[in-house]
Amino acid sequence: MFFGVTTDVNKRQFVSCARKIVNSLKSKGTDIVVEESLAKKLGLKGKSIKDMDVDMLICVGDDGVILKTLLELRDKQIPLLGVRTPGNLGFLAETSTTNFDSYIDNILEGNWKVEERSRIEAEIDGEKTSPALNEIAIFAKRSATLIHYTLKINEEFMWRDSADGVIVSTPSGSTAYALSAGGPIVTYDAPVLVVVPVNSLNQARRPLVVSDDREIIIDEIESPVTCEIILDGRIRENIEEKTVKIRKSKYGALFVKLSEGVFTPLKEKLYMKVRQWEEKESLPPSAKLVLKVLEYEGPMTQKEIAEKTLLPRRTVRNALKILLQKELIVKRTTLRDARLSIYHIKGFDEE
Repeated sequence: MFFGVTTDVNKRQFVSCARKIVNSLKSKGTDIVVEESLAKKLGLKGKSIKDMDVDMLICVGDDGVILKTLLELRDKQIPLLGVRTPGNLGFLAETSTTNFDSYIDNILEGNWKVEERSRIEAEIDGEKTSPALNEIAIFAKRSATLIHYTLKINEEFMWRDSADGVIVSTPSGSTAYALSAGGPIVTYDAPVLVVVPVNSLNQARRPLVVSDDREIIIDEIESPVTCEIILDGRIRENIEEKTVKIRKSKYGALFVKLSEGVFTPLKEKLYMKVRQWEEKESLPPSAKLVLKVLEYEGPMTQKEIAEKTLLPRRTVRNALKILLQKELIVKRTTLRDARLSIYHIKGFDEE
């Protein structure tokens, strides 16, 4: 098999894990191509994501790496294998760096299948965006500024609203941004899309679930400032036109899955996601900040957390104690100094 490997080169831990995966694949005699920015870090020759012609693309790190890779692939469909690194929940990932060798052995033996998940694309003034896996959102560029818009489904008027923004989500995205905005959880195989108003002035406004063969039209967009369309939280484009048409893309996202009982069941991942979200809501502000920093930065020592958050060491200690009690993070001894402990987000495969 011919494998591609990519990661977020701005995160040292991801690069280190990607290096190990590349070495593991080489030791198994497989053909490999590495994404060009990662290749520079590893001293190898590489290719851009869009120029890769591989059987499987391995995304090392967190969900952000997978989302970014899919946006770069645009209409190109390559099966992705998400490999989460220590301290990253990796909701879209199929395996972890710890279990990678056994997973790749299963793949090389042919014990794998492809699961397709729907993506959505937007059309603005006749131009299509890259397909998004999770959601397409429309907001004002300046925070705390309302937008006014009309929602139509297949040209049928649904409502006129004033809100902070509006999200159109896929089933995969229903457990991401849309969930925190009050949207419902939808199973991945449901043939639907979800429209979620964000902080609508109309208290009766609720999320709307529609068939995914419908076209969702966000029309008559107005705001005191420029509005922007946001794809999976990563690509932002100004909206000069007043109309955005959103529909299911013909090009779904392909994910590598192993046999039943090998990967984390859907219900377990959904439970973990909802539980984490509920636990976050009850946290004090300091613990929320520490958790968010660990989500973005990966494993850190107590000193590093204090420096990053600018919180007093005593406050950081208390926040870590709360997060450990709620089993949202894991404490481990660092390899570089046995006297130090590192903290990271608890993953699916960690007790």
